Amino acid sequence: MSEIFRVVDALIKDTKRKLKENITFVKAYSDNIANTYSDKLIAVVNMGEIKKLQEFIGGYFDEAVKGDMFSLDLFIRVYSGRSSSGEDLGKATIDIYESLKEADNSKIIETSSVSPIDYDENVGAIYRQINCRLDFCLCGEK
Repeated sequence: MSEIFRVVDALIKDTKRKLKENITFVKAYSDNIANTYSDKLIAVVNMGEIKKLQEFIGGYFDEAVKGDMFSLDLFIRVYSGRSSSGEDLGKATIDIYESLKEADNSKIIETSSVSPIDYDENVGAIYRQINCRLDFCLCGEK
């Protein structure tokens, strides 16, 4: 699992470098982010189900390569700041979305979309969510 987290962390790190906006990113491992929510934009990164698609040894890639193909859902929920009326939300979400696509040098993003504006009652804020499905290989020499 730690290798999978490294793939996602590297993609998010590269995305943050390409951003024009100043947005705080946090990892979400629970539904409660109220403690980190502030007056600034915040992007909460979460992963959905992780599926092992295929295990291989040699073959199509190279006889010396072994590895596993994985698929996972990545969610980035972008919250507008507390003092904002939401005018910053659309621009920030599109900036993250475009930076995410640009940061995908390994071409692991298979599908992606952006949700309309919604309201999170737990946090008390409006948000938009970026949804991506990532397909990638954790490969090594046999």
